[in-house]
Amino acid sequence: DFQMLVRNIIQAAYGIPGVFMYFIVIFAMRSQKRILSKSFISIFAITAIINTATWINSWLVIRLKTEAFMIPFYQLFEDQYFLGCLFIFLVQHFYYAQNVCVLLLALDRFAVIYAINRKTKFWSESYLLVSMLSHFLCLVLNVGTRLFVGILAFREGMTIEALVRKALFDPSYAQLAFGVVVFFICSVFNEISFFLISLCIFLAQILNLIVYGIITVDLALHDYTQNLPKYDFSGEVMLFSSDLFSIGPAFYTLLLPGPVRRLISHSIKTRLERYVERSQSSVVAIA
Repeated sequence: DFQMLVRNIIQAAYGIPGVFMYFIVIFAMRSQKRILSKSFISIFAITAIINTATWINSWLVIRLKTEAFMIPFYQLFEDQYFLGCLFIFLVQHFYYAQNVCVLLLALDRFAVIYAINRKTKFWSESYLLVSMLSHFLCLVLNVGTRLFVGILAFREGMTIEALVRKALFDPSYAQLAFGVVVFFICSVFNEISFFLISLCIFLAQILNLIVYGIITVDLALHDYTQNLPKYDFSGEVMLFSSDLFSIGPAFYTLLLPGPVRRLISHSIKTRLERYVERSQSSVVAIA
């Protein structure tokens, strides 16, 4: 309908530039290796990839459902059951992965400061391994939760949807609990080692967690079919808070005071000055 079309246009208007901004930011970071640690740049790059994949997946699974040109794609979901399950699985998995990225960014700042004070290279030599293990554990947690729900549904003799509606167990509970744990750990790291970019990403995580928590708890206590407009509105809010978490870091890093903004500002200023000089030289030559 028209409302969803307007929503999609607005979200694409800031989302597409946000994805391109990640490329600009990462390029700028790579030229600032003397200021930003290699571990932070690498973890931020991984975060950018996961956030972009999360944003694209949300369009495929949720936002484009009302668009006529996507009907063949969603028909494929119905014809290929595994493919539909895979995209839904990724929606949940990316939630875990994004929270791990926030945790790693906060941990990196703390670890770098600790390494400088203790004169150790442990974090610089092991951050990639820690990152891979963290994301692997997320995968295990997500798969394990879904298997548990499937086994419980089989024992109860009902579908997974019926199991969730009966409030026996919902994978969202595990996601919410995981987000809360990450929130408290990040709170400690950000208190110890303040870093503006990590802090803003952390604040976006808090907002997303609050919205997700309210929706999850409300769904557990009430039958959503009794108040569809409220849950439609909640879903819309969730999409924007998710974008703040997924696309926001590109804007935070580019706009907040720091080496990345200084580099890009200097680059733009230099190019403008050269353009003005060439323009003036052309005018003088014509005169």
